[in-house]
This record gives sequence, C-alpha cells and structure tokens, in this order.
Amino acid sequence: MQALSERPGSTAVRIKFNYRSGRRLIAGGQAALAPKEPRGYEADPTRTDHGEICFVEAEEHLGDNAAKAIGSVRAALAAGIAPEEIAIFYRQRTQLLDELISELEAGGIDYLPERASDYPSSPCIRWLHGVAAYVLGNAGRGSVAFRDLYYYYRSLAEAAGELDQNTDSLDLRTKFYEFVTSQVASAQLLCDWLRLTNAELRVFDLIAKCIDRRDDKEALESLRMACETPGPLEQTTLTDFATDGRIVGKILLTTLHSCKRRQFDVVILPGLIEGITQRWRCLHGQYHQPSQRVLSETRRLFYVGFTRARSTVYLIYSNGYVHKGHLVQLGRSRFVDEIAERIVDE
Repeated sequence: MQALSERPGSTAVRIKFNYRSGRRLIAGGQAALAPKEPRGYEADPTRTDHGEICFVEAEEHLGDNAAKAIGSVRAALAAGIAPEEIAIFYRQRTQLLDELISELEAGGIDYLPERASDYPSSPCIRWLHGVAAYVLGNAGRGSVAFRDLYYYYRSLAEAAGELDQNTDSLDLRTKFYEFVTSQVASAQLLCDWLRLTNAELRVFDLIAKCIDRRDDKEALESLRMACETPGPLEQTTLTDFATDGRIVGKILLTTLHSCKRRQFDVVILPGLIEGITQRWRCLHGQYHQPSQRVLSETRRLFYVGFTRARSTVYLIYSNGYVHKGHLVQLGRSRFVDEIAERIVDE
C-alpha cells in the first residue's frame, strides 16, 4: 500500500475515523504501532465512551500472568460483559498458554481454544463466518459491520480483475446488501448455503481468479468437500457455522495471528514482558535486543490484537519471567510503557 501511494498519479487518502474503539484505545494502539509518529486517527464523533485501558502488574513468573489474566476475565464478567465478548490473545504456544489453560480450567470458566474449530481457517473462511452471522442477525457473534463485510467482498472482485478502483460499485454493493439481508433459515444446511452464496456472489469463482489467494482457494475447496461428503460437517447448519470462533457462553483463547478481522468488547493481553512479547536473542548467556525488522513485525502483531477491543483492554505485565529455572529480568514490554505515556493526557 505504501509503494502504491508513492506511484506517479496516485493520490493517498488517509482514513481518519476509527468506528470500533474509544478515544483512549485509539491513542494506545497508535502508541504501540508508531510511538514517535502521530497518525491522527480519531474516534467516532458520536461516541461518548472513551474506552478503558487497565494496567495489571503480575509477579515475575508466567503463572501469575495467567492468574491475573483470569482475574481480568472475572472482572469483565462481573461488569456484565457476555463471555463470548471476551478474548484472551497470546503470541504463540509456550508455557504461558499452558498456564492460561490451567487457570481457566481450575476456575471453571468455559472457553473456546481456537484449535477446536471444525472448519479450515483462512481470511476468506473467517469472512464467510461473518457473512453467515450477519445473514442470521449477528447470531452469537456480536456486532458484524456491513461495511467491513462489503469492503472485503469488493476487494475480492478487484483482485479477480472484475472491478477497478475507478468503477462505480453501486451495483456490486446493492447485490451484496440484498444477499445478506435476504431471509435465510437458521437451520439451513451449510452446504446448501455455500452453493447459494457462490450462485449469488460467485465467491468461489472470484477466489479462483485471484493470483495471491492460494490459502483461501485450498481452504474453500476443503470446506466444500467436507460439507458435501459423509462426515461431521455434512449436517452442519448455518447457525453452527456462524457461531464458530465465538460460542455463546465461552470466552475465546487464541493467538494474535488469528485475531484479525474480529472485534470484542474486552481484550486481555497477558505476558507483556521483554523477552516474551519482544523476543530477545540469547547468545552465551547474554540477551540481545531484537532487530528493528523483528521489532516492527512484533509491533504490527501487537497492534492488531490491541485494536480488536471495542471498550476495554487489559494489559498484563511483569518485569521478568522464569526460563529453565532462571529468572530473566528484561523489564516489562516497551509497549506497556509507550501506551502508558501516550494516554496520560487522554
């Protein structure tokens, strides 16, 4: 996108408003993504709540990071937040994940681990989950915005070469709106709905024409075959599909990589420690700062997780952690410091 904006004849238009999050959350997200580069994003002018960022300090081991994360879950539940509107994000499968699972199970809190999904995963599959939820009136999935669903659909048409940025897309928007607002029975079989979706929106056909959507092509084909052959998905209903990844009564436990294109009332980010959030190199017993490339990638990943929240983010941090029996004290994640400094005046 940056290279495209620098091409001769191109005009960059900066999107100003963030309609998902409150003002404090927007400021915190910008601090983590670009601490020295003001982005100028603003909250919805009609929004009255500014959002909340809760800083929670844990003891210097991952077990207490997990315990504080589950304490944050309890606080959100006590405040009246529905379990399916609460998500815990972690970077990768490490001791922290084991500790989180242990705390959740010990506390009797129902949760959905991402790997429990019966469906293949790809950006297009997650989009289809959202479309199905919208068709059914956002069943079990919180707020699914029409504009987000439509813009993804338009991007498919553009990538397939059937629409360019200068084309009047009113007909495309109208067709998509009519499809997602049509009457569909919640008990309709997923396989039938997928056939209808392709007949009306040509999703499978568009993906097939996209050069760089190999993961989507494979995932869609895998889903289609699973639905049309004898097996657990043969009798899957549209409601079952729409609520995947967000089951009523269960919080979501998943990776930062898997949280894109989602939104929740409350997001909990545990293990915000230098060496965990930002992976340092250890050579001959000495720890070295991550490279700028690695740090930039980590910033973007953290930013995606942070900005999934509509109302509240819990930042769980400590100054160190235990690794192979030794206490590693590299300090709390720099992201916590940058966010705290930025929101002082918010």
